Amino acid sequence: MLQKIVRSAFLIVCLVLLSNAPVFAADSVKVTNWDGYNGLQESPNVWVAYFYSSSGCSNCETFAAQWDELSTGMGSYVKLAEINMDTEEAKDVALRTGGMDMETGMPHLRLLYSKHDYVSLMDGKLLANELILGKITNEMDQFAKDSDGYYLKQTLQEDL
Repeated sequence: MLQKIVRSAFLIVCLVLLSNAPVFAADSVKVTNWDGYNGLQESPNVWVAYFYSSSGCSNCETFAAQWDELSTGMGSYVKLAEINMDTEEAKDVALRTGGMDMETGMPHLRLLYSKHDYVSLMDGKLLANELILGKITNEMDQFAKDSDGYYLKQTLQEDL
């Protein structure tokens, strides 16, 4: 019961932030190659990685403003990374991690919750921010937070 209340409160706070916040991107790490992505995986924090293309991807263009709003709402709870797939080095990340179709899977959001696993939050088909935040909150109730309030790749059970 308490987990449902916490999850609901988190979603409400994010939605309030989204509705009242000016549109600007929260601080995101720009990842350009495998080493950068591997750094996200090795980090103790939970990350949302945003894969996009800035050339020829109409869904990516449409989602760009939505990402700014979404990142503002969740940027104080999870770490954020952006990966522009227009370079060969960045495409290597998609090839190595699998699960992403460069033609139909853009933009793509992943919740990196462990060193080797992720949850796909959005894969090419645009979703409303409320649905994306709902997917995130469904995963977050099992994770501990650091002293700054960011979720860690450590479950609450591991913390005990």
